[in-house]
Amino acid sequence: SKTIEEEEENVKKEEEKIKDAEAEIKELEWQLREAQNQRDAEAAEYEANKKDDEDAVELITKAMGVLEDFYGKGFLLQVQKRQAPEVNAGEAPPPPPSTFDEGEYEGAKEEGQGIIAILDMIKADVEKDIEKAEEEEEKSKESFKEFEKENEESVTKFDEEITAAEEAKAEAEGKITDAKASRTDVQKLLKSTMEQLKEKAPSCDFIAVHFEIRKKKREAEMDGLKKALSILEGANKGGFLQAPC
Repeated sequence: SKTIEEEEENVKKEEEKIKDAEAEIKELEWQLREAQNQRDAEAAEYEANKKDDEDAVELITKAMGVLEDFYGKGFLLQVQKRQAPEVNAGEAPPPPPSTFDEGEYEGAKEEGQGIIAILDMIKADVEKDIEKAEEEEEKSKESFKEFEKENEESVTKFDEEITAAEEAKAEAEGKITDAKASRTDVQKLLKSTMEQLKEKAPSCDFIAVHFEIRKKKREAEMDGLKKALSILEGANKGGFLQAPC
């Protein structure tokens, strides 16, 4: 019974371990789903922004092409040679560069050159935004992969704990089964012994009840025998008793 009680406590402990490990796995699975949803949302936002930026670059390129057709290819080459200083993504572009040197003004070409320069800066700025967004997207992908890997490793760890706890629980339950079988055998033996004692009880009770009386009678008989023996020994010394021929 003591073994059964101890192993039942062990079973409870292993069941608690299993319950805790399963709760941890559910939490990890929830975290992974949340991270996946966030990653999907970030990826969708990236793709949408990338398309907007690529569309903007395409539109700017077309606009520059229209101006090229309007002012001539030679004019556009001069604009590209006089391209404005490089600007960082997200920052406001500096004022447009100066146009042609003095004496080179040819009507509206000066305004056209300024517009093309601005468009070229805007295009460069948008392209840098695209490049920066691609780098951030790659970093976000790598970060999610690392989290996913750690999450899977943690789930595997708790799965192993559950397996070990289930094995320990099964072992304890086996000991309980064996102990109960042994206890049943002992109970049968005890029952059989008690039945035998009950059968012998009347004789034992008779002896127990009459023991003192029987003891006194035996003592009286012993006294009588001792007296008789003394008498016989005295008679023998006085010559009253002769040895047989």
